[in-house]
Amino acid sequence: RFRDKRMQIKYILGMTLHQMKLNQVSAFQFIGVVKDGSNKYMKQSLEKLALAADTLGDDTLLNYAISRVNVDEFPRAHRDMLHFRIGEYQIRNKQYAEAARSFDRVARSNALYNTAKYQEGLAYAESGQLDRALQTFEQLIQARSGASVTDKSRVAGMMGKARVLYQ
Repeated sequence: RFRDKRMQIKYILGMTLHQMKLNQVSAFQFIGVVKDGSNKYMKQSLEKLALAADTLGDDTLLNYAISRVNVDEFPRAHRDMLHFRIGEYQIRNKQYAEAARSFDRVARSNALYNTAKYQEGLAYAESGQLDRALQTFEQLIQARSGASVTDKSRVAGMMGKARVLYQ
């Protein structure tokens, strides 16, 4: 009787489980909707799958979602997280130039900005672009200039800069 509403029901079940903070179980509902591929709930399911995967720290689910999502269509509120996660994935796969571009797209106003800027500097250093790495670490240091001497992000930027200069 509800066969034509199956994907809608799976999506609603996934949303309900996600709101209950049962991310692992909700992710499987969203995967079911995405695998069907021919329904109007696919885009929303991809978004929720990426958020659940991020919360779980599950790289496999996140990679699956990233491989199927168009970043520009992802909700603006979570786009920085997606750029950050894509950058992490690219660094693990030694795609340093692409990773640097992904990390650079994280907005300065986002909580992930400091970590993304540090990772961007590392990616440039790994790819042999030492001038760009120095500029990036300097940007991180300047962004945290008002912070205390023991600020982790500021110190990380200084250490990154020192490593590049040592090279």
